[in-house]
Amino acid sequence: MRFLSMVKSWLRGAAGVRAYMVGLALITTLPLAIFSVLIVGELREGQIEDLRHRASQEAESLARTVERQFHDMTTTLMVIETAPELQFENYEQFHDRANAALARSGWYLLVVDRNGQQLVNTRVPFGQVLGKTSNMDALRRAIETGDIVVSNVFFGRTSQAFVYNVMKTIKVPGRTEGERTLIMTQSASDVKRLLGERPLPPRWNYALIDDRNVVVASSTDLAAGDAFPADRLDRAKAVYAQAELPDETDEMLGYATIGMSHWQVVVWGPAGTAMGSLGTIWRNLILAAIGFFVLSMICAVIFGWRLQAGIKGIAGRAAGVGRGEIVSPLNTGIRELDQVSRALSEASFDRHQAEERLQVVLREMAHRTKNVILVAQSLVRQTARHSGDKAAFASAINGRLGSFARSLELLMSDRTSAPMMRELVSVQLATFVETENRLVIDGEDFPVAADAVKEVGMVLHELATNAMKYGALSTPEGRLHLEWHGVQHEDRPMLRLVWRETGGPPPATRTTEPGARSPGEKATGEKGFGSVLIDATIGSLQGSARCDYQPEGVVWTIEIPQAMIRAAE
Repeated sequence: MRFLSMVKSWLRGAAGVRAYMVGLALITTLPLAIFSVLIVGELREGQIEDLRHRASQEAESLARTVERQFHDMTTTLMVIETAPELQFENYEQFHDRANAALARSGWYLLVVDRNGQQLVNTRVPFGQVLGKTSNMDALRRAIETGDIVVSNVFFGRTSQAFVYNVMKTIKVPGRTEGERTLIMTQSASDVKRLLGERPLPPRWNYALIDDRNVVVASSTDLAAGDAFPADRLDRAKAVYAQAELPDETDEMLGYATIGMSHWQVVVWGPAGTAMGSLGTIWRNLILAAIGFFVLSMICAVIFGWRLQAGIKGIAGRAAGVGRGEIVSPLNTGIRELDQVSRALSEASFDRHQAEERLQVVLREMAHRTKNVILVAQSLVRQTARHSGDKAAFASAINGRLGSFARSLELLMSDRTSAPMMRELVSVQLATFVETENRLVIDGEDFPVAADAVKEVGMVLHELATNAMKYGALSTPEGRLHLEWHGVQHEDRPMLRLVWRETGGPPPATRTTEPGARSPGEKATGEKGFGSVLIDATIGSLQGSARCDYQPEGVVWTIEIPQAMIRAAE
């Protein structure tokens, strides 16, 4: 059931890794199994054909053995017919000569007349009363044709056993009916001994059959004189004539005829016994194929399970990354999956660090936003306290908030490095200086620390505002000169920034006019909000600010610790 569900999932395109591994094992194993079956089938066909050929060869070999026996017997008859004792009918001496010649051959010689009466029979002593031959049909055929005739097997009265004859009719000179027939006879049991034990496959047999389909000799329990099965003989003849081929499951059949006679030889036996080696190969191949198939399936399931477990583990790690967790790498034993697992682990760590940085940025933003609001509130309160009317308040507050906003914009812009000092000066003074020749900037450019951008920008704006109202920027001839350089103050590196105005109204003129405010001061001598703002802002950076009213114009000298204003490079 699980396999069927796996197949259905596969067909739907939603199968798991194990299903694909099993499918891969099937695709790999089945063609090899089919190929092996085809190869063994071809081998089996070849061996079947070899067995058919062997059965025919065995039958031919038996036939040739018996045929040589007939030739030998015929040759012996031809030699014996020349004996002078036979020509002169001296049968007693002829009996002795023939008996001596055929000693230990298993053959016996008979001489019969035209009527079948025995004149000589070497099977018995000479002079014993003899009767007629037992096979008259063969005798008549020999007399009529004059050819060598091999009789069918028959039961001999003298021998009291099944025998066969090889006959040759000769003429006796001086006799009207002078035919005499020489008969060479042999027992059927001697023929079986002649054929001996044949090197046939197990359960294969042979049979020597005469013209009447009667067994002469056989390797089975068929005895001489028994009838041979007609159906087997017919099938053997059909195979011999190639009228039909036996099925692989049938017995192998061989058939041959024996020259000089109408005798036949049949060889038969089951194919399976002769194909023992191929059957063993076939059985071993099937067992091996089943074993390999089962092993392939087990390996596919095991590998698929490992791969599936690894993928599920990675999926769990990916889900953990999605939840923002730091996940540890897996050790699946599969290099590619381990690489993905390590990548997920590193990504989870990077994400966690990014989230931590984001939290720090958010907290910093909240802190800075709070500071911005506090600074803005302070600017509004201080500006309102030192402004005489709404117009002056609006103008002052807009300028200061604008400067603050520009500093924030420069600080919060999308950049990877801190803003540079010259850039900060240009941003803050761009709205006050119409032409470049009115402003001279001198100093090494350096990155400004984030905590000092707003403060330095606010101071520059306040100085430019005062210069616009009361100082160098209030007249067309006025000029500004801004320089900075490093100094050493009490073993503490400082940055000294000098704001120098020239070409504007003299400071004394600005302070003696009724109702006029000197730079950073009220007419009453009290410090104005600009001076307070500059002092407070520079003080927040652990620095100091000093104003000097020289005849050429006001000069501000500001010193700030390098560590507070310079960003790390």
